[in-house]
Amino acid sequence: MRSRLLLIALTVLTLSLLASADEWNKSFSLNGRPELHVKTGDANIRVEPWDRSTVDIHVTTQNWKIGQDGLQITDRQTGNDVSLEVPTNRNEFYFNWNGTRNRRVDIVVHMPKLARLDLHTQDGNIEVHDMKGDFTLKSGDGRQQIDHIDGTLDAGSGDGEIEVTGRFDKLNVRSGDGRVEARVLPGSKMTSDWSMRANDGSIHLQLPADFSADLEALTGDGRIDFEVPVQMTGRTGGKTIHGKIGNGGALLNLHTGDGSIRVEKLEGSI
Repeated sequence: MRSRLLLIALTVLTLSLLASADEWNKSFSLNGRPELHVKTGDANIRVEPWDRSTVDIHVTTQNWKIGQDGLQITDRQTGNDVSLEVPTNRNEFYFNWNGTRNRRVDIVVHMPKLARLDLHTQDGNIEVHDMKGDFTLKSGDGRQQIDHIDGTLDAGSGDGEIEVTGRFDKLNVRSGDGRVEARVLPGSKMTSDWSMRANDGSIHLQLPADFSADLEALTGDGRIDFEVPVQMTGRTGGKTIHGKIGNGGALLNLHTGDGSIRVEKLEGSI
């Protein structure tokens, strides 16, 4: 009887360990500039560059089996266009032998530095590091960290903070419930209007010394602090500022419903 119970316990433990983690890998060969589309429910997404002519995708799970009876992964390639879908749902709880019920999915991508990214996650975080090109990033309930990119950025989060650093030609960042921060590096140029919005959170913006733009800053319930020279125009109040930074240009729109706005000179910018 004792040996039978031990066998059952070992079997349960083995099955639990087998179910605790799984992984999926695939490499896509390229002959030009890649375009990557990722759509997922709750997975975290991280994209980093490398010097190979391939898009390599690595998916790992915790307490979620990949396959026909578990997590379904769909991939497709058309030329240099690579698409990945990983539908998930946090309402699908997993119970193992000791009562644990947490699940996690991580998507890690390595690809050429120059690319176009279109990343969507409902309830996960997004990280993009050291990439160049055009970036569209959307998260429903997750943090976004975008470091040292070069190009155009359109980033939106329903409920999560967004932090970006880069040399930008276009910048559009918005969060429904979370702060937004941007470090705009030297060489950035406003080829069109820029926008930073936070419905319920603060805005923190750092600009290089030679930056120029027309300005509109508005807060519903917070302070507006500028540590860069601004030429005021028209009527201004404690909650609204209209003016010009440098020589003016395209419109820089800063708008928060319930939070403060702070604009300062980029550290080390002369």
